[in-house]
Amino acid sequence: GLATHLYKSVELQRLAFYFDPEATRLKPSKDWAQLDPSEWSYLFMAGVGIADPQVPGRQFLFSPLSGSLLYEQRGSKEPASLKDPNHQMTMKLHHLALQVTDRQLHDAQMLAEALSRLSARSGHEHLRPRLGVKVSPGAWWEYAYKATTLRHHKVQYSWDQIATVCRYRRRYIQLYREVLDMPTKSNREKAAKSAVNAELAGMEAELEMEVALLFRCFAHTQRDSDVKRKEQIKAEAQQKKMDNSW
Repeated sequence: GLATHLYKSVELQRLAFYFDPEATRLKPSKDWAQLDPSEWSYLFMAGVGIADPQVPGRQFLFSPLSGSLLYEQRGSKEPASLKDPNHQMTMKLHHLALQVTDRQLHDAQMLAEALSRLSARSGHEHLRPRLGVKVSPGAWWEYAYKATTLRHHKVQYSWDQIATVCRYRRRYIQLYREVLDMPTKSNREKAAKSAVNAELAGMEAELEMEVALLFRCFAHTQRDSDVKRKEQIKAEAQQKKMDNSW
């Protein structure tokens, strides 16, 4: 009446999100694309809408939520009132709960890593050899080369360029380790270090910055490993000396 006083009601029944670690794979009776909405509901609503003896218990991220929403709009010819708004909504929710377990976090991380690997190799999956590495190692080296060039925005590198980088790697790491340990007290020592730095600069002019930084990281890693090994040998020698003294 009074030019249509409007009421609208919406009911929400058991909205939920679940993530079951180590759950068995769903096996529909036909292809997924051929399932109708009722069949999708049957597969995914088990344990949510109603209890299902075949589903021991869902592990909910967002527990089943039910509620209702009532919308009311006053008619255009109803007398205006400061106490009664023209539009009014009343919402009721029951048992709102969010939770996540350690197992769910672990499996979510594994899923993210799997998707990352799939995304990383999707651009060159068609180049992947059919035979195993031991059967055809040459094909896998060729695959690695082609995949690398595709990942670098399809920049083409020749085998000569790759060979140059491999040749520089050993020399660069050797010289950079010498620079790390070189003393610079006398003029002769300073001159020797300057000569080594000049050779390193010559190689860096032909290498990409990321490659040179990677070589430096290798040098630091080798140096730290050698220091630890020397300390371990020294400690073992001291321990052996103490044992013999008895």
